[in-house]
Amino acid sequence: MGENASSETHGQLGKRFLSQTAIYGLAMVARALAGFALLPIYTRYLAPSDYGVIELLTMLVEFSAIFFGARIGQSFLRYYGLADSDDERSRVLGSAYGMVAGTHLLGVLMLIVGAALLSRVLFGSDDYSHLVALFSLTLFFGGVLEIPLAFLRAESKAYLVLGFSLWKLFLQISLNLYFLVYLGLGVEGVAVASVLATFISALTVTLAVMRYRRFSFSWSLAKQLLTFSAPIILAALSMFVITYGDRYFIRVNLNLEAVGIYALAYKFGFMLFALGWSPFLTMWDAERYKIYRNSDHHPMFEKVFSLVSVLVMYVALGISVWVDPVLRVMSDPAYWGAAELVPIILMGYVFLAWTSFINMGLFVKAKTHYFGSITMVSALFCLLAYAVLIPFFGLYGAAWATTITFFIRLLAIHWFSFKEFDMGLRWYPPVTALILAVVLVALKFYLVQFWPPFAVALALSLMFPLLVVALGVIPLSQIKDTFGLLLKVRQSKVDKV
Repeated sequence: MGENASSETHGQLGKRFLSQTAIYGLAMVARALAGFALLPIYTRYLAPSDYGVIELLTMLVEFSAIFFGARIGQSFLRYYGLADSDDERSRVLGSAYGMVAGTHLLGVLMLIVGAALLSRVLFGSDDYSHLVALFSLTLFFGGVLEIPLAFLRAESKAYLVLGFSLWKLFLQISLNLYFLVYLGLGVEGVAVASVLATFISALTVTLAVMRYRRFSFSWSLAKQLLTFSAPIILAALSMFVITYGDRYFIRVNLNLEAVGIYALAYKFGFMLFALGWSPFLTMWDAERYKIYRNSDHHPMFEKVFSLVSVLVMYVALGISVWVDPVLRVMSDPAYWGAAELVPIILMGYVFLAWTSFINMGLFVKAKTHYFGSITMVSALFCLLAYAVLIPFFGLYGAAWATTITFFIRLLAIHWFSFKEFDMGLRWYPPVTALILAVVLVALKFYLVQFWPPFAVALALSLMFPLLVVALGVIPLSQIKDTFGLLLKVRQSKVDKV
């Protein structure tokens, strides 16, 4: 009877671990769907130049969130995950929330005061200053939304994360339909809908978290959070340059219409993270410190990396081969040129995904200054690449500059991180999967000359997993071993409690 109970416990633990990842995956999909579900509307009610305006406003808020948010979310997950008592966890939660709310409020005030100047810098005129001021409100509401969601992840409340993601999805779609389609407010309608959706989401999530844990602010702890995250701020600002800096160069060298087309292509790079990586990373960011604390579980790093790297590569391939038929169905012909840029951008995001896994050594050893310095140098290289490639190669130059920069950054962070902590990773599975995907994407461009795009996409989507199995990239026995290690970690966690 004891064996049965133990077996049931192991089964429940395994289901819990896997179901949490699946639930987080649904939450990430819900967030990504907000952008993709609105694409058919945007591409019919907004010209590419208007879509470019929305992209530049989003870029401004993202930059401000990095600077004024101080990347406290990363610090919160580390200190909350390593806290030894409920009182300490309450102080971590309250300190992180208080800092984020205060700094984001300051950021909004500064954006409103400087709206006219920012409009001239971004768009070359004062005509968009009112949109800058309005859209800046999403900075504050988005900021206070970050820590409560991080808390739910740290507490493994995956269903609540999913529920709030679906709630925000509903708000974004319904409000955009009302202000953009029904009222016909154009870019102003999109801005109002974004502000209201973020405000309502932040309010509801914060109230929900208050039911689970009290907020207790500590200046000393707040200082520790900021000290830990300071180098990450530099890295995040640098990542912003790599991710969004090309939009400015495109606007200056080309036009707002080109910004809109490129932004649409980039949506699919973000989609890779939402579908193929963020569901895993959302869980992994909270769990990897627990795994690190028990050396018996260290083999999990290699097993998990091999498996998820091949899976994310499969998602990247799927998006690359399906993007053309999808765009032809959901968007206006003015946007179809974005499909050719997507595979290049996705390759860069695969490198970014791998980097977010192998940076473990820099975080557990608190050597985040390496992380920041490497990313800053990468950003400077990327700016130079944008300045050189975009004037000559246009949107293709922007895409390749980003991908090459992500690859160089991956190599550098891998070198310094593994000097601090060797995760014991094998590179054969991810690199082989990358080569297979590149070959199949190249084959796609040849086959579409003879077959319908839908048939080509379906054939190549089926071919990749068959080749992975045939070449032994991920043996079936390794998948079984990986799940066994996951069960041991979850069992260890319960036994400790």
